[in-house]
Amino acid sequence: MTDPEISTDPSITLSPSRTTNRSLALRARMARRRRVRIAGAVVGLALVGGVGAIALLDPLDRDDRPMPSDAQVRQLWSARRADFEALRSMIDADRNLTVVGEDRVDGCAREAKHLSWGCPNAPGLELGAMLQTVRLAPDRYALYRKHLAAVGGDQAARRDSGVTVGLYRSGIATSAVGKNVVWSPTPPAPVVADTDRDRPGSPTVNYAALSDGWYIEHSGK
Repeated sequence: MTDPEISTDPSITLSPSRTTNRSLALRARMARRRRVRIAGAVVGLALVGGVGAIALLDPLDRDDRPMPSDAQVRQLWSARRADFEALRSMIDADRNLTVVGEDRVDGCAREAKHLSWGCPNAPGLELGAMLQTVRLAPDRYALYRKHLAAVGGDQAARRDSGVTVGLYRSGIATSAVGKNVVWSPTPPAPVVADTDRDRPGSPTVNYAALSDGWYIEHSGK
């Protein structure tokens, strides 16, 4: 396709010197435009690479960072309540899904080593194919990830009649510990002033109230 800025002007071609000058000017302009296109492509790749880097630097096993204290969760809640509320509304509206997160979407789980997704009877899926499998639009998933990133969470899940936003998890089944922010239509039990204080020696779950049905949930030792 001809560049709209490159036109044939008979008056220019009458003079060899003017033709040469015109050609040089056009070449310089085209070179500048190519540099802009290349720069734009590099920026785009950097952004895509940045998204990938977030996933890589946010491992599925979150043992590399300490569990947040109740005080820190309360500060997060005060600053990002709108994001928690948005996640609750979204997972409650998407009735075909029970969990949406960085490493799991319903019955599909991300394979950490290959960054591909495994779904029931469908291993090794790319992200787009996985989203088609669970019937979740890419822009909807991107919005989930945006709100999760804002609160430092890894997933939003519908559990019983409530909603859980996962903030921290470490360990495996019998020795796992975790801290989440949950919404429940009825008060869970036991509710304490601070889930970090005076925890029993055996694995347990306790809660601390935040506001309007929202609680801090602390599981494990």
